[in-house]
Amino acid sequence: MSPEHNIATVRAIYTGFNTGNVPLLLSLVTDDFELVDVALGMSWRGQAGWGEWLQNWATSMPDAQVHLETITAQGDTVVTEHSGGGTHTGPLNTPAGAIPPTGKTIHLRFAEIFEMRDGKPYCKPGPDDGVCVAFSNDGLIWKPIPENPVIKKYSDTNQNLLYDAKLKKYVAFGRFGFGRKIARSESSDCIHWSEPKLVMECDEADGPKSQFYGAGIDIYEGVYIAMTWLYREGGDAKIDTQLATSRDGIRWTRVANRATWLPLGDVDSWEGGMVRSVERIIVNGDLLFIYYGGVHGPHGRPGHPEVERKHPGSIGLAMSRRDGFVSFDAGENPGTLLTKPFTLPQFEPGKGKLRLNADCSRGEVRVAICDEAGAPIKGFEESQPIKEDAYAATIQWPADADIASLASKRVRLKLTAKNAKLYSYWFEQ
Repeated sequence: MSPEHNIATVRAIYTGFNTGNVPLLLSLVTDDFELVDVALGMSWRGQAGWGEWLQNWATSMPDAQVHLETITAQGDTVVTEHSGGGTHTGPLNTPAGAIPPTGKTIHLRFAEIFEMRDGKPYCKPGPDDGVCVAFSNDGLIWKPIPENPVIKKYSDTNQNLLYDAKLKKYVAFGRFGFGRKIARSESSDCIHWSEPKLVMECDEADGPKSQFYGAGIDIYEGVYIAMTWLYREGGDAKIDTQLATSRDGIRWTRVANRATWLPLGDVDSWEGGMVRSVERIIVNGDLLFIYYGGVHGPHGRPGHPEVERKHPGSIGLAMSRRDGFVSFDAGENPGTLLTKPFTLPQFEPGKGKLRLNADCSRGEVRVAICDEAGAPIKGFEESQPIKEDAYAATIQWPADADIASLASKRVRLKLTAKNAKLYSYWFEQ
């Protein structure tokens, strides 16, 4: 942006402060904005931190005003001199504690420096800002590498580090300078990382001012699964967890029409305000273990009452059946699922198996193997029914038809279910 545009933005910030227009003030800074108050020895990050700073002054001096004296800009840097003050009628929070109200009129002089990006103040990376890497031989003693920070982008909240065996690279996910969104970077050695790129963000369908506060991301059975933390800043300010999947970690699909996957607990419970999964999906026999953090009460917001938390932040354990993230459910009226075409793997004669993870304890599932057009292939028109709750049921056809005879052919599966839940299927030898 031009210096003139940057100056206009900074002038609007001072006008918004004097008029108490908090929504305007929040809209004028970036998600990765940082305010450093040298006098107080404190700093605030992001729009939420900016709002806390504004609230501190509004509480301590409700009649505070500032008067801009000089303003100049060069490139993307704006420098101001101004004076201001107000009547100290409320507590002023400082690192040493709150200063109780004195009732006195306070006069202050300020100089401020704004670093601008796309016409808004942001946090310009310093030499030590960014994501750092350390290595350990035992998980107890860690040694940071001299190349730190390896990703020179501000990225608070959680960071995800994976190794993609297909890509043969390390893959990292985090905010990486994009604010409350999900970005991606990759590396061949976990030291030299690519420039982060944005891969997922909220849109209007998520609700007003909704954001991805973060996500726990893992590779499960060859598929990227993101357990996204949806923060509804424009709604109830609570955070729950939804799902998204990807084959490459770049192009993502939101799951089950964005339904909540890991819900909040009761309002007054330790997990009544926020639930946020960790990064790892742990396979424990036929179960999945996923740890998560729980918080009582919503996320704090500028212009809203301070949140009173009745419980300390705690760790919970979510458990589900293996592959049990979502299911295809059929009721009394049978339902049919026809897969996309795929190439059937090669098997030794008599050794190929199709496995099914399904709860058919109140009903049944039958499977047909079809050609690309969806027509059943002779001998595989209808399998014997599965009528149990099974994690790895073997699908069998009459006359013991051998799926090895279809190796390398393009086929589709047709699954017909009644009073059953289908979780997954796979081929093995």
